[in-house]
Parts: sequence; C-alpha cells; structure tokens
Amino acid sequence: MSGPTAAVDPPYRLLASTTVVVGVSPGEGDNEVVVTQQSQGVSVYNVQSSECVQHWAIRSDVRLTHAAVLQPRARRVVAVRDHTTAFSWSSDAAEVDMGCTKMMALPILCVLHAAPLLDAACVVTIDGAAVVCDAELRTELASIAAPAKQTACRAAWAELLPLPPGGAVPLALALIVQDANGAAPRLLLHPMRLKGSGDSGVAAPLLSLEVLAAAPELPLRPPEDSDAAALALSGCCLVDDGEGTGAARCATLSVLWGDGLLQLWDVPAPHAQPNGARALPATPRSSRRLGGLQARRR
Repeated sequence: MSGPTAAVDPPYRLLASTTVVVGVSPGEGDNEVVVTQQSQGVSVYNVQSSECVQHWAIRSDVRLTHAAVLQPRARRVVAVRDHTTAFSWSSDAAEVDMGCTKMMALPILCVLHAAPLLDAACVVTIDGAAVVCDAELRTELASIAAPAKQTACRAAWAELLPLPPGGAVPLALALIVQDANGAAPRLLLHPMRLKGSGDSGVAAPLLSLEVLAAAPELPLRPPEDSDAAALALSGCCLVDDGEGTGAARCATLSVLWGDGLLQLWDVPAPHAQPNGARALPATPRSSRRLGGLQARRR
C-alpha cells in the first residue's frame, strides 16, 4: 500500500542566465535562494515573487566555480574562485571586496554552513579534508585531516548535519569518499563539539571547535558491485529526522547511484566522548532500484 501523495506545484523558471549557474544555496529568508553565476556574480532571489532582491557583481577577471554561501550571523558571503581560492565580503555591502581570501592547497569541494557553526564557515577540499574558519577567512578555528588511505581517494559529497538539541555534540560533518581503485564509496561522520560566546556558550562569535573521533567508515555498496555505473554517485541528500526519533537515528541519508539504486541509510547521533563514536548501520534501511532510470550527476 502506498502512502499519500504530496501535491507538487508545477516548475517555473526563476532565472534565465547567460552564463553558467555553478550552484544554488539557501538564502537568509525561508523563501530566498542564493544563485551563483560563473561570470555575473551572486544573486539572492525570492522564490515566491521570482524577484532578484540583491545582487553582487564581480570583476571580469574573476571566475566563480562553486555555490556561494550566505553566512547570516556574520553578515558575510563566502564564495570560491578558480576552484582553490575562497573569499568573502560583507552581505550589507553593495560591492564585492576581494581582500578577505583563503587559498587551499587542493581544489575545493564545497563551502558549508549550519546554524550551530554560529558565525563560522566550513571549507571542504576534494581529498576529504576540511577547515572551519571565521566568515572573514582570517582565523582558522579547527581542521579535519583527509581520510587515511592507501590509494588515492576523492570526496564526492559533503554536508553539515545539525544534531538533536540538548546533546553535547551539536554538529557533525558527513562525507562520502570514493577510491581511485574502484573500492565501494564510503560514508564518514565527524562529530564536532563547539563553544560559542556568552554564558550559555551558544552566542556568536564561535570561540573554539573540537573535532571528535569519527565513526567507523561505512561502505555504501557491497564489494560485488564493481561496475562503474553502479559506483557513480548521482545524487545525495541528508534529511534531519527532527527531535522525535530518539538516539537511534538523527538523520536519513538518501543516496542515488548511477544504476538507479536508491538507498536510505539511518545516521545515528554520535556520542559525545572523544573515543565513543557510534558505529553506523551495516545495511541500508531501504534499498530500491528505480526501473528504467539511468542517472547522471551534473
């Protein structure tokens, strides 16, 4: 028996861009999105009115390569140019100031922000390493080393997971990494303990961040799946399960593979102890092959 079907409004065109749209990220308001165009800059759109409510143009010699992130607590925008250089400017300014930059040794996978990070941002590189900086990119608060490996690996996806309120660990970095030797892609979960300002320690600015021991790696495909299409990650989404699911699960990881296999994985809330990372489940909660689907990640 199938459940109720949610009504979905028909799609509509929000923007007809004359240049490449390299990414879309959440805006400050519930109805806002941040659209990053390769050579035209960064814009904030209201998805209900389809209006551009703010736009920052960039110099003609700058090529944006990743989705820009709006950091509402710090009133900053963090963007990436030429794959390896992050830079930020005030979201209250009319023009982009290129003075606050951070150059990474390897290409950047993504820039992330979540509410528990307060006024900071997380920059993840393609080897699975990450740094947490203030939004002006001047002070590095913490770093996460790339996964230990015997062969070359590449991070394919990353997201910040806010954990259930009231716990000692409010946030975790989730990563999917893939080996060059064709081994099964695997999920890594890095819990973080944060300390902010004020008596409660939850006010900006963020003062310190401790990265705790990661949970054991979780292979997302069985060893017998060695076909290139089967191991191609086509889409990934991490959904917060809210407060009512208990300690057994804090989120659901949805993974779509190139051969049409859709998996739902339970992601447990990590323990607070540095040596007490909780093991991830050995099998997905649900696995279904979508018939006739050949998925590609664009």
